[in-house]
Amino acid sequence: MTSWSQFRLLPGTLEGLRQLTAARYRLAVVTNQAVIGRGLASAAEVEELNARMVSALAEGGARIDAVLYCPHAPEEGCACRKPQPGLLIEAGRCLGVSPADTCVIGDWVDDIAAARAADCAIPILVLTGRGRRALPLARAAGLGPFMVARDLLAAAQAIVSWGGDDVAKTQASTEAIEASGRYAP
Repeated sequence: MTSWSQFRLLPGTLEGLRQLTAARYRLAVVTNQAVIGRGLASAAEVEELNARMVSALAEGGARIDAVLYCPHAPEEGCACRKPQPGLLIEAGRCLGVSPADTCVIGDWVDDIAAARAADCAIPILVLTGRGRRALPLARAAGLGPFMVARDLLAAAQAIVSWGGDDVAKTQASTEAIEASGRYAP
């Protein structure tokens, strides 16, 4: 995303984030932003877009506690670009939790791979965004088990229903996503 005009919340996203906020989960957005490394946008421009996103979500009743991004192009081979675990581990530090006590919600294979590499408790692949294309790829890559969710709202409802016993009151979110409650092998 290089312009605010490209920003869209997928159906169920705001309500899912509101439910997680109401349940007192801490939320982080962790995202690859190769547009910086490729010279298509500056770090300042990406940070402005992130600030506008956080503000728009707050106006809708959802709280984002941290936004972390990798500015590198894929060919740079950094430790922070998903599927590497660097940013997820950093998100845990920012939120004061261990990755083992977190869920990661994402819509791509790299999100699930990063969650596995960071030893996150519950990776959740949503079927919105790129999720439907990612599901067979994630299964073929042997990244299971992971939860498959219809959208972010369904993922949030599942997480809230688990309470604090199975997962710490923290949520690392990489994309606006969906959930159905199925587990992928």
